[in-house]
Amino acid sequence: MNVENATSTDDLLEKWGEYGVEVPPRPKRSKEQKEAWLVRRLFKYLASKNLLKFPLSITHSDAPDFTVTEHGCTWLLEVTEATVPVDQREMSVALTGAQPIGHSGGRGNGGYGGDAPENEVIADINNAIQRKATKPYASPQCSLLLYVNSNPGVVANQSCVRTRLSTEIISNPFAKVFVIWGEKVWEP
Repeated sequence: MNVENATSTDDLLEKWGEYGVEVPPRPKRSKEQKEAWLVRRLFKYLASKNLLKFPLSITHSDAPDFTVTEHGCTWLLEVTEATVPVDQREMSVALTGAQPIGHSGGRGNGGYGGDAPENEVIADINNAIQRKATKPYASPQCSLLLYVNSNPGVVANQSCVRTRLSTEIISNPFAKVFVIWGEKVWEP
């Protein structure tokens, strides 16, 4: 996952090669493979907005997950899921065949009504921010990348959540918070 001194977006993608292009299905994927898939999407998003400065180096670590150096300036990046354990267990069980959400103990059993899925996704995002805000690296030098990977995330209206988060996101110590939901990357 480490990249040293990429001189352009093309050079960054070339140095990454196939790393992070795809993520294996559960349960065969590792944390590192999932992080690679997410970080690759984040940096493609940043490049599309002309927000990267070169030379660029990305180093994988543990806490936080990445150290990024852009044109001599260093910032940190932590990656985490915005979800709850019961949804994750259910998603693993769902690999055995098509089942409705909530069939194995996850949220949404019996369906969702009104804005319940949007409320749960917003709560998941804020809970993930709150959970990471207590870590020693949580500071204005660290950005947070959240991955919506939950039962309500399957049915929630993403643009509604995005609009609501502009006013409902909790205050936090991070420089930036990025959200990956499906193929979309955005900042609340």
